[in-house]
Amino acid sequence: MNLLDFVIEKFGNQSAKQLVNYTHRENSPWHKTAIEHSVLGLLDNEAINNTELVIDKSSLIQHDARKKLVYNDFVEAN
Repeated sequence: MNLLDFVIEKFGNQSAKQLVNYTHRENSPWHKTAIEHSVLGLLDNEAINNTELVIDKSSLIQHDARKKLVYNDFVEAN
C-alpha cells in the first residue's frame, strides 16, 4: 500500500478538528515544541492561533536508520 492510500484509509473520514486533535496530541512533536517555546497555553486558550516555530519531526523516525538519514539529508539541504 502506498503512503497516500494509507493516509486516505486511516484519516480520510476525519474532520479538520479531529486531524488537529490527532497531530496536536500530548507528546507529539507539535505539543513538545509548543511546550519548549512556552506557547502551549496561548495556543490552547486561542490567545494566538499560529506560530513560526519549526517543528522537529525526527522523533517520528528514530526507529528507522534509513528514514533518519534521508530526513537529515533533506534538512541539511534546505
